[in-house]
Amino acid sequence: MKFNSDKLAQARSDNEKILEFLQNRDKDFFKYIDEFANKKENKKVSDKSYDLVIYTIGFSPYTTILSLSVLQPKGRIVFIFTKESLSFKKIFMEYLKIAEIKSEVIFRETNSNSDTAEVFNIISEEVKQYPFKKLAVDITGGKKPTIAAGYLAASLYNDLHNIDILYLDFLEYEDDRPKYGTEYLSILLNPNDIFNTIERRALEEMYLSKNFKGARRLSNEIRKRLKRSAKKLSQYKIDNQLDEIERIYYFSKLYELRNDFNYKDIVIQEKYLNADEVHGIKMVSNFLERINSLGNVSSQINDKRIYEEFKGTDEILYMALERYNGALIMRYVDLQSYIIRLLSAIELAGIMLTKGVKRKTIDKINKIEDEKLKKDLHGLRRYRNSLNLNHGFKPTVAPEQRYEVAVLKYIALAFDKREEEIKRIIMDKLRYRNYEEIDF
Repeated sequence: MKFNSDKLAQARSDNEKILEFLQNRDKDFFKYIDEFANKKENKKVSDKSYDLVIYTIGFSPYTTILSLSVLQPKGRIVFIFTKESLSFKKIFMEYLKIAEIKSEVIFRETNSNSDTAEVFNIISEEVKQYPFKKLAVDITGGKKPTIAAGYLAASLYNDLHNIDILYLDFLEYEDDRPKYGTEYLSILLNPNDIFNTIERRALEEMYLSKNFKGARRLSNEIRKRLKRSAKKLSQYKIDNQLDEIERIYYFSKLYELRNDFNYKDIVIQEKYLNADEVHGIKMVSNFLERINSLGNVSSQINDKRIYEEFKGTDEILYMALERYNGALIMRYVDLQSYIIRLLSAIELAGIMLTKGVKRKTIDKINKIEDEKLKKDLHGLRRYRNSLNLNHGFKPTVAPEQRYEVAVLKYIALAFDKREEEIKRIIMDKLRYRNYEEIDF
């Protein structure tokens, strides 16, 4: 170390003394800067060429000057001062002139000395002007509240901006004090490079609203990002996060495919599914495979052929319950789909109840003797008809949930099962897990 570190330490927050160092080209001070700028530890940062660099300014101007000596910004530099730190402005103006850094320089002043929201908003305003550019936020120099605000703003906006969070640290300390000459500039881990809280909440909300397509897309973006970052983040042991997001992606895609009745593209992974779930998926998939082997559903297959094909098996029962379960999924999402799926469950169960003789829904319902149940099912059918007539002209009102109860009773009658048994099949073999059961 070829400079007087004690002299520099004594002047570290002395505005006039540091300005004097600059104006007099103090040998110790400039040796200190030059040694720092040439450190191999800083090469990773010095090789960057940022379009915008933002500094939070407190009472340690050395750290900002050292950072500037490494970055040599060519684009825009924004200094964020508090009223208390504004007196250091002339130091940075002098250094930029001496270092011949010809960037566009902006000085921003906060109204408060420790308002995190104000600093956050200033950084947000600045980064929004540079979409898809290389940006850096150096959080070293500010007070703790401004450091927190800078870190938060930089991390949150990193999806649309290539933002590095910079921090000047020390390799050595003496008596809990940093040792001058051991500084190095580092790029901090951006928490949004890993699976973060905001994304978790977004995925949870998508599951609550049954938006499995959206959950699949978001989880796929996250898993791709984690895979790209795996080497860079190896020291943070993100394997658990990768496993977690892979699991969320798998179930999101599985439920999207099931909700679209696209069973041919479902891949069964037993490391995620239990034996009951595997059985349920195979039953509904087998039903469709056998139906397709019979011919075109709309024109060539009649109810009698379906009855003959599936009598004595449970595959059509599982498909009826899958349609019923799908209706429950769509209850607060799409009213038309909700009604159609309930009626589809009646259609399938009715094939077995009437042994394929009755084709019309009204005839399948009339086959039962329970007058109250019959009335409720006809109510559902009429609701569907009125929904079609009123579509686009009157506000829709969700049907009463007694229709769901009626459909479940009808399925139990058609297949000669107890309702408890029917409910158990849904719960164990066909149920969609909630988000907490997937993200554990």
